[in-house]
Amino acid sequence: MDSPSDPGEPYEFDFFDVVEISTRTRTSAAEPIEGVVLGKSQNEADGSRSYAVALLPDGLATMFEESELRPTGRRVARADIYPGESIRASVDGDLLG
Repeated sequence: MDSPSDPGEPYEFDFFDVVEISTRTRTSAAEPIEGVVLGKSQNEADGSRSYAVALLPDGLATMFEESELRPTGRRVARADIYPGESIRASVDGDLLG
């Protein structure tokens, strides 16, 4: 998917897209912060979209509205985020073999 030609134009991000978080919205960082789209949500009432984004490099995930994100034109592989390892846990959260 190409980036929008108009920066104000809505852009639908896809899973594993690398995005730039607008520093004017929620962050006080001087440099742009990048993240990877891990989830998508759409408001049924008004059609607005929001995204679960894992912030780089630490992987902490949070939700952002579409207007808070900018496309970078880059994407990561699924295996870069989910390496295929798994664990088993009981309903109480205890690790099982």
